[in-house]
Amino acid sequence: MSPRQEITTGSLMIESEKPTPGISTRADGDGDSGSITIDVSGDVLLKDQGTIQTQQRNQRKGRPRDISLKVDGNVTLADNSRIQIENKGNGAGGKITILAGGAVELKFGSKIDSITT
Repeated sequence: MSPRQEITTGSLMIESEKPTPGISTRADGDGDSGSITIDVSGDVLLKDQGTIQTQQRNQRKGRPRDISLKVDGNVTLADNSRIQIENKGNGAGGKITILAGGAVELKFGSKIDSITT
């Protein structure tokens, strides 16, 4: 079974001055990366390159797993922040699910994406 990250909190802010993941799971070998599940009763803010990411970095086997974000309030990504699944393996990529009770806003170069290379 793949490792996973599970977070339950009242609010969540991820801020970084570098494009390195704030919350991530990664597989460098043949297996799958872990999944990320986040449940927030308030708002989520990612800013200044803040990132939530799953990755499969091996070019042979395995796949990145899913990102699930359930937020009662707003989700805001600002200043080149991202929610991302990156797949360098041969398996299918994971999926990103965002269930927000409020607005989902992407500002100033931020993105939500799934990349296969």
